[in-house]
Amino acid sequence: MGRGDKKSVCFFMVYYKRPELTRMSFWHMAKVIKKFTEAGHECCGIVIGNEPEQAEYCESLGLEHLEHGNADLSKKFEFAWREAMKKETSYICWLGSNNVNSDEFWDKALEKINGQAVVSFGTKNFTIVDINKENQKTMAWTRRRFHLCSCGQFFYRYTLNKTVDFSTVFQKTKNKEGRTDFDGSMNHTLVGRWGEECFEPLESDPLDCIDVKSDVDIHPFKRYETGRYPQHYTRNEIFEKFEELKMLEDGYFK
Repeated sequence: MGRGDKKSVCFFMVYYKRPELTRMSFWHMAKVIKKFTEAGHECCGIVIGNEPEQAEYCESLGLEHLEHGNADLSKKFEFAWREAMKKETSYICWLGSNNVNSDEFWDKALEKINGQAVVSFGTKNFTIVDINKENQKTMAWTRRRFHLCSCGQFFYRYTLNKTVDFSTVFQKTKNKEGRTDFDGSMNHTLVGRWGEECFEPLESDPLDCIDVKSDVDIHPFKRYETGRYPQHYTRNEIFEKFEELKMLEDGYFK
């Protein structure tokens, strides 16, 4: 895939439950693909899950829906990455099923992919908000060391193909709770081969990515209420800044 010297991108997303939030993120993916396509980049979007109503909504947006159960998350992520690799695009970009990125972030990403190829790039910043409108507190997060925010992280496919064994990569890294650290697994594998400088953060802003927490998340909002993260805009202020969040609040994705 590709148009002359333009880069091609496969955007992918893995989802499970949280139907309204997930549909918001599907809609966001379709919007991002349109933006990149209009900039001259050949793009595709694949979504992985096994909920029929969500599959139907994906298809209405022009996204490709692939079925895979949620029982073994390692296998689900392995499947997702293998399917993304099959598209043979220049880059693969991972999107979250409860996230949106700002237009300004995508502008920075477009500028980056027009330049020299890099192993991985993205933002180090995101802001956590609660789906519950009664909680106006928000928290700005900065990824530590070389890590980037997984939502909106771009990976150069050629490097992945030469470096990552998808049959084992998600079995390697566990977090302190014993869960597989999916983005950490990928990052550690690439850095182990190419060094920390292979990850290039964009000029980052807390509004680059918004992470909307619900009660069914593995890590709900209350898990982050430790006082270590700085306050940012209020929840309402952030929702007013993002088209998708306003649509979510207005019930568009019910």
